[in-house]
Amino acid sequence: MKFNIKNIKLFLSLGVVFCLSGCDDYLDIPAPSDAFYEENTFVNDATTATTINGVLAQLSVNYPFTNLSLYTGLYTDEFTLNVNNALTYQRYYNNDLNSNNAPSAWSDFYPIVYRVNAIMEGINTTNETLSNKDQYLGEAYFLRGLCFYYLTTLYGDIALPTTSDYQVNNKLSRAPQQEAFQQIIADLEMAESLLSENYVTSDGLETSSQARPNKTAAQALLARVLLYNQDWEKALEKSEAVINGTQQSLVGLNQVFKTDSEAMIWELMPNNNPDSYMRYVPDYNIYFGWNYGFSSIEIEFANAPVYLSESQLSVFEEGDQRFENWVSPVELNDSTTYYLPYKYQTQTAGEEASAILRIAEQYLIIAEANAELGNLGEAVAKINAVRNRADLPAINPTSKEEILAAILKERRAEFFGEGSFRFLDLKRTNKLDVIMNQAVQQKTEFGEATWESYKQFWPISYSEINANPNLEQTPGY
Repeated sequence: MKFNIKNIKLFLSLGVVFCLSGCDDYLDIPAPSDAFYEENTFVNDATTATTINGVLAQLSVNYPFTNLSLYTGLYTDEFTLNVNNALTYQRYYNNDLNSNNAPSAWSDFYPIVYRVNAIMEGINTTNETLSNKDQYLGEAYFLRGLCFYYLTTLYGDIALPTTSDYQVNNKLSRAPQQEAFQQIIADLEMAESLLSENYVTSDGLETSSQARPNKTAAQALLARVLLYNQDWEKALEKSEAVINGTQQSLVGLNQVFKTDSEAMIWELMPNNNPDSYMRYVPDYNIYFGWNYGFSSIEIEFANAPVYLSESQLSVFEEGDQRFENWVSPVELNDSTTYYLPYKYQTQTAGEEASAILRIAEQYLIIAEANAELGNLGEAVAKINAVRNRADLPAINPTSKEEILAAILKERRAEFFGEGSFRFLDLKRTNKLDVIMNQAVQQKTEFGEATWESYKQFWPISYSEINANPNLEQTPGY
């Protein structure tokens, strides 16, 4: 872990300045640079709220989430690499990562963890009274749990900094993955206990906006983590609490990714600052090739990094409205048709938001946990609820194995190109090696793709290792 701020005598970021001049949420502020907070930052609710705003803004418009689903989709069997982007993405597609070309997720997530740790320390040590203290702390614990979740599922054993002390953090070794999950669960349980059941603004006022995590968001993420850890009973408990305690529902497919959709539990809002070059969900341009106004669909496709693989296309049944609504066919002059992810469909500011937690996931968590616990009827009912929303007929698998296979198929059809679900689902169900040994045989366009079991976890860069004498490379690299 490399981080170059050596103390916690911190200064206000641009995000703080903008919010002090009147913004009510994180939507109108630019993402902060490597900025922490002055000693007088946590003197009242307004200044404290800006610290969380800055983190949410950074997650919304900058790394680490940008491109992560693209990279993991290339790494597995969701996407086929487009020839015009071979040099940029070939290392993912060929499963050829190493310490020289290591993904940036490690160095992208940890500065957020440090920032959140500093926020917790500032809130807990201030002598001032904060009316919304529980909200701010709950949001901080939620965000740290979220970061640790992605770090450990991508890298396995990880460092677990719980302080902003540079001298401590830069000597941390990698803790076992199970210890990481224990920390994640503890953070999310703390967030659940602190956050309001309602969605609130940075001022603590009730709102319809789902841009800030609430208690339901903490429960939903906790259910995901517990499922990953095969704690079926607790995962079922948390997902049922989400389903029973929220107004979210399985709305029509063309409404799922709209701002404040009833299908969303927690979303990241694009930057609303009028000076921002990107005021809509970046996934649109990620999958359509960062096209800035070209009119020709062929020019757009030439810039598109990926298209859906034959393996991914085979998942969609005839009549599946997810294919009709969330996939964009591109027919070239030679009558060849390619299919691009098209969940986000607009470049109009404010119309769509990045989905981080959706209600459909909770239905399928309930289905999987019930199947594992032997409650097969309840499992099938939840699968069919998701299928019904996609205009697919009900199914009636009768064995646990058939039900689990149906759930994995539904998750693949529901969450393609989103949230790295495919990569992480294959890992947690112990199917990654089997699938990837098949997938690499199809990845022949750009040289030889290879697979070995150690590649389930990613390498970290030499620069990170050199900055910390106790940090070891991921085994196998």
